Amino acid sequence: MHSTLRNRFSNKESYNMTKFYAGLKNSMLVTVFSMMTIAAFAQVIYVDHLAVGAETGTSWADAYSDLNFALSNAVAGDSIWVAMGVYTPDATDRSIYFDIPDDIKVFGGFTNTATTFTDRNWENNSTTLSGDINTQGDHTDNSFTVVFTSNTSSATEVDGFTIEHGSADDGASIHTGHKKGGGWYNLSTLSGFNSAPIIRNCIFDSNYADKFGGALYNQAQGGSEASPIIINCVFSNNESDARGGAITNDGDSSPKILYSAFDNNNSIEGGAIFNNGHGNIASPTILNTIFSNNYTPINNHGGAIYNFGKGSTGEASPQIVNTLFYDNSAGHGGAIYGIATDFGTVEPQIINNTFHGNHADQNAGAIYASESLYGTNEVHVFNTIFWDNTNGSTGGPTFHFSGTNLPEISLTNVLVDTTSCALLHHSSTGRVNCISNILYNVDPNFVDQANFDFRLMQNSPAINQGVNMFIPADACDLDGDGDLTEQIDLDLDINPRFDGASIDLGPFEKVGGLPIELLSFDVRFDGKKVDLYWVTLSETGNDYFTIERSSNGVDFIEITREQGAGDSELARNYMVHDSNPATGMNYYRLKQTDFDGSYAYSEIRSVEIRSGFEISTFPNPVATELNISLTDFDERTIDFEIYHISGVQVYAGQADVNDGLVIVSLDNISGLQPGPYMIRITNTNEGDLYGQFIKVGL
Repeated sequence: MHSTLRNRFSNKESYNMTKFYAGLKNSMLVTVFSMMTIAAFAQVIYVDHLAVGAETGTSWADAYSDLNFALSNAVAGDSIWVAMGVYTPDATDRSIYFDIPDDIKVFGGFTNTATTFTDRNWENNSTTLSGDINTQGDHTDNSFTVVFTSNTSSATEVDGFTIEHGSADDGASIHTGHKKGGGWYNLSTLSGFNSAPIIRNCIFDSNYADKFGGALYNQAQGGSEASPIIINCVFSNNESDARGGAITNDGDSSPKILYSAFDNNNSIEGGAIFNNGHGNIASPTILNTIFSNNYTPINNHGGAIYNFGKGSTGEASPQIVNTLFYDNSAGHGGAIYGIATDFGTVEPQIINNTFHGNHADQNAGAIYASESLYGTNEVHVFNTIFWDNTNGSTGGPTFHFSGTNLPEISLTNVLVDTTSCALLHHSSTGRVNCISNILYNVDPNFVDQANFDFRLMQNSPAINQGVNMFIPADACDLDGDGDLTEQIDLDLDINPRFDGASIDLGPFEKVGGLPIELLSFDVRFDGKKVDLYWVTLSETGNDYFTIERSSNGVDFIEITREQGAGDSELARNYMVHDSNPATGMNYYRLKQTDFDGSYAYSEIRSVEIRSGFEISTFPNPVATELNISLTDFDERTIDFEIYHISGVQVYAGQADVNDGLVIVSLDNISGLQPGPYMIRITNTNEGDLYGQFIKVGL
């Protein structure tokens, strides 16, 4: 049963999750989220498996030794403090589990001498809810499910536990409850009710389900919803022989998953998560999370996530923000697979993610989209990096499609490792729509991808290439400030997401951007040349600026350099000229280089140079002095005439052209009343040129 999937990956090294903790700075995370739970508890009940006192639960000395007994004696509003150690639902009966009542908070991570809630340390004081009963190490006689919740609200909380060794393998029928949710079974049966317990600071490890949800199974029935809130949890080494090695969301089930990690989970379909939108909505929100080393067999689908939408009311459209997918694998869709069929919908939103090193034995190392029988499968990707994803067949290394309809993956502000949009997939049944601002085949310059550090180096071309507006509202209150309407303002590293005018691609924001304080960077075409202006408020170790130009916004060449100020706390103004801009769009950026050779890029600015000789007037409307910009670069005198819009000539004169600019003083023209006028220049190399302006009074 278990060996089927694991033998193939027996030599696959699992990512050390301590690196994940360090990467997320979880000490800060615990502070942010734990403060939300410390309320005025109606009563504290103490549990210590080593207790030998009166077992009244009123103190550590008289603590309950049996957690289930404490749960059965708790009343709404109670808090249960559990001392470090290992707790099992029962010694021998596989069908017994820890049944968490509604409006009860259960906290692990205490010593049996703790006097305040802040004495708790769930990392160092490991508190385990284990299904390893009967013969130790033999999963065939373990608890079917370790934790069970039914119709529990978000006033219910489990915080600071390792939940392990559940084995839901009973019975031959797929509908048997003991075949789902080896670690935790969350059930909702009341119409209009959401079973939404908060699961915080927990590790789900080595749980198994014969069918669905090796670690956690969410099931909604009868018009209800089962959408728990999962915060700062790790799902590792969990397994299912059908769907969702870690989590299956069934019925109307759309959990919120925040600051969590999924590592080395496996299943036949959906190595980590299976979203089953069969006639229901299974669209979780996944924020600031890591998926690594999750897998399915070589002929199956969705190494990390499988989205299934079927029926006119069926939908599986997760929103995935600030998330990292690496080294996940499957037969199809190394990271994500989705299928929409029979009028079902699959429309995931993928925002500020990085996909690296994911592999498909057949097609689509990163994302596979399938659509048939009038289903709708449209994957929307923004501000994201795809790098070094691979496949073992003739399909696309990054994307692939199948089905009778036309599924689509749309890309906006995305960095990819191919030289064109067409090379991202090799399928005629779907379409990759490269909408705008695609960076083709430019190394994102990760800090240390060999050691799983996918933060951006200072010289990464992905810096400042995102669009802020794509970041959604912080409906889950990631920062704990109570504002659900602001945009998500923390990245995967819990650094500010908005650090400059434009955010970076991927889940990590490069804090600081340029090692200078850049107030502004502007470009302007004056009719003959492009002027580039920038202002710094301060500079540190700044050797020089390089001005680079591109005709496509991707491939840049150096056109000039400007010496930096080294170290300066004073505002400094810089200006250079590009005397030979190309016809059409010209893109410019600053490359700032330090004395130690490190460098960083500014945001890109653009200006359009139109072909032929043209005229423009400004300001418009104008009161006293009209400026006329010409693309005829000759330094000479021109003849001009001014006509009222009715066709009556009101003035004729001459003016000098200086650097493509003519200045006409309207104060010197008598009888020029407020209104619309036309100006004609009659002696250019290209014949007469015309412009318009509106005269206004002071």
